[in-house]
Amino acid sequence: MKHREVAVIGDVFNDPRVPLEAYRTTFVRSMVMVPIGQVEPIAAIGAYWSETGQPSESEIALLEALARAASVAVENARLARRT
Repeated sequence: MKHREVAVIGDVFNDPRVPLEAYRTTFVRSMVMVPIGQVEPIAAIGAYWSETGQPSESEIALLEALARAASVAVENARLARRT
């Protein structure tokens, strides 16, 4: 989210961006995180796997589509509050 781009982490225990203690007791070994809100990310949507490795292009594309839909929903809610 900090850089407003997709983060693909093939091994949570070998990536300096990952707070190891947060994942040490979980099943998570790899993940993808996609920011929600492109101008100002407010959250992220992610997928987690129990094995190390890289996600497929279609898995990343699906998460990006979900993040875009969530971004639109958040913006619509903001606009609705203003009226």
